[in-house]
Amino acid sequence: MGVLISFVAASFTLVSAPAIAQPEMSVRDRYLAGSELRILVDTAQVMQRKGRSSSEAGKARGWFVAIDLTKSGPLVDRARVVGPLWSTDAVQSELSFSIGVRFTAADVAAGKARPPMGFDDRGELIRQVRTPEGTLIVERCDTTKMPAAWTKVSDASELGEVGEDWIEGVLRNPNARTLVQEEADGKTRAYDLFAGTAKTDQWLTEAFADLRSRKDLHNTVTWLTDDAKYIVARPQDMHNTGRTMIEDFVFEGKTYSRADYGLVYTRPQTKPTLFRKPVSDAMFLEKPPQGAYSIDGELMLLEIADSSLRLFTPDGTTRFEWAKHDSPRWSAGNAPFRQIDVAAGRLIFFTFLRDPDDQNHGWDHENIVIWDYKLGTLRREIVELTELFDVKDGVYEPKSVAK
Repeated sequence: MGVLISFVAASFTLVSAPAIAQPEMSVRDRYLAGSELRILVDTAQVMQRKGRSSSEAGKARGWFVAIDLTKSGPLVDRARVVGPLWSTDAVQSELSFSIGVRFTAADVAAGKARPPMGFDDRGELIRQVRTPEGTLIVERCDTTKMPAAWTKVSDASELGEVGEDWIEGVLRNPNARTLVQEEADGKTRAYDLFAGTAKTDQWLTEAFADLRSRKDLHNTVTWLTDDAKYIVARPQDMHNTGRTMIEDFVFEGKTYSRADYGLVYTRPQTKPTLFRKPVSDAMFLEKPPQGAYSIDGELMLLEIADSSLRLFTPDGTTRFEWAKHDSPRWSAGNAPFRQIDVAAGRLIFFTFLRDPDDQNHGWDHENIVIWDYKLGTLRREIVELTELFDVKDGVYEPKSVAK
């Protein structure tokens, strides 16, 4: 949600010149609710002006897309597009539209047209807006109505200022509705992820502060499980401080290899325990584990290998596994966009577990792998979002839309 992200605006002047216009699409969020795939899509007209290396974007719009995965046939016959949820004709830099980096005053102004929005822990589309009185609130969208109707569900607040490390100093989990961060004043605080309101969670703040205090464990990927019961820290093989290459860390007076070990914090204990990483031939940024989940109260770690998936306990015991198969297949590595549905016993991977022969990396090409780990089944869904849109005057327009 936007309350959790801040941008610094710089200033330069956009020079008018003849431009070549083409449509652009960007996926902002995804959620699989039962058999309905929900996608939040932004579209814009991107203009490349002659003599300039940078591009501009205009006619920006936001859309909600719902696709019934139980049906087959043309996508337009089993999908609906709702919107626009927001719109602006203001011109902004293409980077402002695509990744939210604000370079100019025009970027900042255009960005205000799009309220922070996304899917909550139940797959409901929510946004954060400021009322005419100046207060922040969270609203939920009823996408079954035409036009879509927004209803207030809670008050909202601004977050505290994050500290110097805005990447590793912030830990979030949408399913737990929780964010914890190390802030500029040196304190660690927890918040409701969607409303930005303060949460009192002594274990979470103390455990995360303990991890952040371990200087030989920086350059670490960290996960909070959906039930907020476990924090798992997986160090990368080494950490370059700029002066020293750190390949080990100290735990309870003993030295351990970063390449071989990680830490687990288990509620209510604020001191961690060790776990040993699986042996892997993957590149160092893609080594397992690649995730951490609490399934039926038990901590399980995720391994994504070549065309295989495994959920295992910190002692190395395999609980669920999809063994190697010719199809579907993928290369070993990380998959940052994913969702777990513990009740249904499935893991959903968005975009990254693609067939090596699939070279379409556009945002309009959604590649989804659904692993029903308790049933032992796996399937792939390919969604071409452009099938739901026509191009008119250099911009995407839905073929059929609920306004």
